[in-house]
Amino acid sequence: MRGENLTLADGTVIKPSDVMSPTIPGMVRRLTAALLARPLIFPFQVMLVVTWPTVEYLDYLVDHQDWTQYYSGHKCGQLTACIIHMTPHNVLQDSRYKHWMKRFDEHVQVSLSG
Repeated sequence: MRGENLTLADGTVIKPSDVMSPTIPGMVRRLTAALLARPLIFPFQVMLVVTWPTVEYLDYLVDHQDWTQYYSGHKCGQLTACIIHMTPHNVLQDSRYKHWMKRFDEHVQVSLSG
């Protein structure tokens, strides 16, 4: 996450642009589908950080198609280990947000930080 290249033991260079997408409003960053299509060179799990300061644009968050790959039953959903919600209490209590959170596997650990 520091934006530096990583050189593996076999000489393969992994650049930040190879594994991270541009920032999407309401999300810090997400893994790109290109990374997940490559053979895994090291075991990893996905941690999602959700920062959503207001309910005003909540429909955009819960309906955004980029989340689908992390939902229960999808490839990344099996790798998703943790979701950190950095949102105010009124967002967490909104029925749309609660419904959206239920789309993830039940094994996913949830951390709330408001």
